Amino acid sequence: MRQVAAVSFFLVFTAVFSAYSQDLTQAKRTPAASGSTQPNVFLTPKQYPAGPSGVTSIAKGDFNNDSYMDVAVTNVSGTITVLLGKGDGTFQAPVSYPALSSPVSIAAADLNGDGKLDLAVANSGSGSISVFLGNGDGTFQSHTDVAVGTSVQMLTVADFNGDGKPDLAVLVDGMVSVLIGKGDATFNAIGEYAKPCATYLATGDFNGDGKTDIVAGRQCVLLGNGDGTFQPPVGSQKIGNTVSTAVGDINGDGKLDLIEGGIGDSDGTPRALVVVLLGNGDGTFQPPQGFFGYGSGVQGLLLADVNGDSHPDIVLSSSENVEVVNGKGDGTFEPGVLYPVGNRPVAGGLVLSDFTGSGRLDLAVLTSCANPSICGDGAVTLLRGKGDGTYVAPASYYIFEGDERFDAVGGWVAVGDFDGDGKLDVLEVFDTRAFISLGNGDGTVQTGQRYYQVAYQSDGAVVGDFNGDGKLDAAILHSCDVFYSDPGPGNPPPYCVSAGSVGVLLGNGNGTWQRWPESLYFGVGDTPTSIATGDFNQDGKLDLVVSDGANAYILLGNGDGTFPVHQAYPTGAAADYLNPFLPNAQSVVVGDFNGDGAPDVAVSNSDGGIAVLLGNGDGTLRAPQLFPAIKSSQSLAIGDLNRDGKLDIVASDGSGSISIFLGNGDGTFQTSKVYAAVGSQSVTVGDFNGDGILDVASGTGHTVSLLLGNGDGSLQPPVNYIVGLSATGLAAGDFNGDGALDLVTEDFSILLNRQGTQLNVQSSRNPSNVGQPVTFTVTSAASLPETGLPSGTITLRDGSTVLGESGVSGVFDVKVSGLTAGTHQITATYSGDNNFQPHTTAILTEHVGAPATMISPALGSILTSTTVTFAWKAAAGASQYSLYLGTKPGRDDLGYVNAHSSTSATVKNLPSTGSSLYVTLFSLVGGVYYSNSYTYILPGTPAKAKMTSPLPGTMLVGKDATFTWSHGTGVTYYSLYVGTKGYGTHDLDFINATTTSASVSNLPADGSTIYVQVNSYIDGAWTSQSYTYISGSGTPAPATMISPTPGSSISGNSATFTWTSGVGVSEFSLYVGTGGVGSHNIAFIETGTTSATVTGLPATGATIYVRLNSFVNGAWQWVDYSYRNP
Repeated sequence: MRQVAAVSFFLVFTAVFSAYSQDLTQAKRTPAASGSTQPNVFLTPKQYPAGPSGVTSIAKGDFNNDSYMDVAVTNVSGTITVLLGKGDGTFQAPVSYPALSSPVSIAAADLNGDGKLDLAVANSGSGSISVFLGNGDGTFQSHTDVAVGTSVQMLTVADFNGDGKPDLAVLVDGMVSVLIGKGDATFNAIGEYAKPCATYLATGDFNGDGKTDIVAGRQCVLLGNGDGTFQPPVGSQKIGNTVSTAVGDINGDGKLDLIEGGIGDSDGTPRALVVVLLGNGDGTFQPPQGFFGYGSGVQGLLLADVNGDSHPDIVLSSSENVEVVNGKGDGTFEPGVLYPVGNRPVAGGLVLSDFTGSGRLDLAVLTSCANPSICGDGAVTLLRGKGDGTYVAPASYYIFEGDERFDAVGGWVAVGDFDGDGKLDVLEVFDTRAFISLGNGDGTVQTGQRYYQVAYQSDGAVVGDFNGDGKLDAAILHSCDVFYSDPGPGNPPPYCVSAGSVGVLLGNGNGTWQRWPESLYFGVGDTPTSIATGDFNQDGKLDLVVSDGANAYILLGNGDGTFPVHQAYPTGAAADYLNPFLPNAQSVVVGDFNGDGAPDVAVSNSDGGIAVLLGNGDGTLRAPQLFPAIKSSQSLAIGDLNRDGKLDIVASDGSGSISIFLGNGDGTFQTSKVYAAVGSQSVTVGDFNGDGILDVASGTGHTVSLLLGNGDGSLQPPVNYIVGLSATGLAAGDFNGDGALDLVTEDFSILLNRQGTQLNVQSSRNPSNVGQPVTFTVTSAASLPETGLPSGTITLRDGSTVLGESGVSGVFDVKVSGLTAGTHQITATYSGDNNFQPHTTAILTEHVGAPATMISPALGSILTSTTVTFAWKAAAGASQYSLYLGTKPGRDDLGYVNAHSSTSATVKNLPSTGSSLYVTLFSLVGGVYYSNSYTYILPGTPAKAKMTSPLPGTMLVGKDATFTWSHGTGVTYYSLYVGTKGYGTHDLDFINATTTSASVSNLPADGSTIYVQVNSYIDGAWTSQSYTYISGSGTPAPATMISPTPGSSISGNSATFTWTSGVGVSEFSLYVGTGGVGSHNIAFIETGTTSATVTGLPATGATIYVRLNSFVNGAWQWVDYSYRNP
């Protein structure tokens, strides 16, 4: 049993009925009829049956000449199975062909020169090689055979004598046999080499002489003579037990290197070992360098550039996963990334190719099947490549304690926002350890989990705010009491002094926990098995309930994180917890089962029933009511599955069954109904397909089963999904903020829901003024690009008022001018379609006000003194006024004045530069600052006007342009020359103006130079300033970030940001902050260049938010980015 904890009773109760409290104006997907086909919900690899018995090897090729990649698989029972690809990542039904006994290795090549791929198969049982000639249509002729000896292990195809015809090298009982092809699919045996040192086979030119060599082990390098014969073997020291090998130039020196994979020893524990041998270019290798991968041993190994950086990467299979290790190009590698593929990858069973027609490398893995009822004893598991070295599969994460890496099988998982950033985090508890992994909000978690020593044996965990400080804490259940005064480094290990206990870790609100004092340790029960939380005495403080072999224990909270007193309530289970064959309490959940507003308790019993103990609302429980079940009850979850407003109970039995107990609303339950599921050691409920009906997810081993609800309390047949090492614990949550429920397993794989959308709404100005136009921009996309494009509609609302509606197009703008004073709750709702769930954004609160307006000096006037008194008309409800005075809009580099409640302020010592003065008048109304902006001309000596926009030297996009210039000093009026024949020409336009801007039409768009001269009339004479631009065409577009790469990590406390020039951009600014999107508490930089250096970056691992603003056609546009500082 794996208990998955809820955050609190109140949160659980809210989540259960969330489907019924949603705004009825929001669309929900129509439930599918029972038994109808539903789209896949979670993003996991797909398995395809690969024959009637255990699989042993795999080869790829286009066997039917349709330009789609196919695969052929050998089966231990004596068959080969061919799966023809459809070109979209799926395969046709498998077709099997008889072979000889125990085929163990397969290769595809045109062995008879007819342009059609054939198959060569090594048979261990018969000591032979079989040749299957291809017909070119995906079928194969009956095999012909060549005897090669006993104990055949492996074969490979290459041209060893340079005649252009495929030859074979066969590994037979530690010896390499070479068979020279005649070009008609028959062979001559010409030599045996390397006995008894050979352990595997690979080919390449290791000494640079243009002849194919064979490496059959580090002690068995066979240099080819170019005629099909080989020199005596040479080699080096062997490390570990080698299973697979790959060849490539991993350090970029033009010499072939060797990668070996097998089993190594890590402190007495078998581990997957990868050994790197850099080639010297003469057939020898440098001393080996090794590193450990995940699992107990490498099964398959490939070298290929999977992330497109021109450096070979390692792909290896081990245990139940594939690991991708990106190469740095110098012979070293990055840490690996895990992808689950199901049970036991087969040795050598990896191929890379484009199976989806996307131009990206996909990965086909030969495995035993995670669900034998679907794909028998073997399967081809396909991981779709994204083109960046990552694959479409659940993200699996290593757990670290210092430098030690291990798995969390047998642990517990809970979720919550432990650092207060609005993104879900994961708590993993097992053995004597608790780990916090902070979420990035995109379905991934940060590296470097935070580790905490807890008590001897962890048996469950629940999270909630147990001390009332608004920060999530954790209560961890243990099978013994452990007391120590200081659990710091170097102290003795914990020791048991009694049977059961609860320990409390108080959260700091930043993803860390306070140290675990003895005062937050509370003994309870004999062999506790499960823990949950709720406010049982309704005092506003969270309490705990713990179940053991015979009782449910209520621990009333004091609201400070302590639970000093507990009371036991019999559950009706047998008290002899030492006898595993007698019934005992397994799992406990909390909910209001009789509708009286007080939390009740339900406990599962391994004899097949559940016990319900109704709460009295004062911290006590009533006598248990027992409800029998056909199957045993191991893990429990609650929800309203038949939508009658009454809580139901879901129970898993741990061996493949789910029982549903429909509630009557009075604390009693109907007779349970049983549904089959592949995995049922853990269970959770949620609306995973977005139809407003609760579904059931259960897990065990490498499989999660999802049973969609029909809305009447019944469930559809399970759809099964592959996860990592173990799914015996499950928790649900939206880990990438796309509105669709995801899952996390206790051994730490995150299954992202493929039906989610990223939906965001932004305001062009917030706060805004009454009558001021505001543009709301809605962006939408599939949260996982691999899932296609969503269709349907997007509706923008102000509360319940519809502001606009559009089809899904990526970007949707709505311009609004009539917003009234006050706050407006702006949301965007996506309707959903057959493949994507409905989704509503978080509320954007738009503040609209009527701020103070300037009375004097006259707007736009030329100031006559460096001391100026500004006066304004009061704003209704304003409690404070302030002024920004700057050389650019919104800046305060020339002064800041807090006028308090006064409606005037005098500013002294203004500069005499004759330039523009930008004044922003702020009014504080209801805690929100509203503003109006004004422009004046500072006093100063006569000065001509200068161009401010477009940025001189930039491209003018399209045939129209608006030119804006400064006021100058003492200027009476202006004129503008625009021409193509040099400075001072005006063959395109000649404009007289009294304002500081003018629009020009019919500009060329051919890339020619445009000459612009702005003329100023000062003291009865003309003076001018000239500029050049480039004519062009295209759509105005804001700048985009070049470096640092968006989403990457920034090291150190400074960084230089570089961006494109955009199209039609006249000015840039950069916001850099840690307070969320659009914050600029670190830096606010305005510039006319395309780079800026920022200092003062944090070194705490915080997220750094960067907004790149571009002034395009008189309006600001921006693009947001985020970075990490490790």
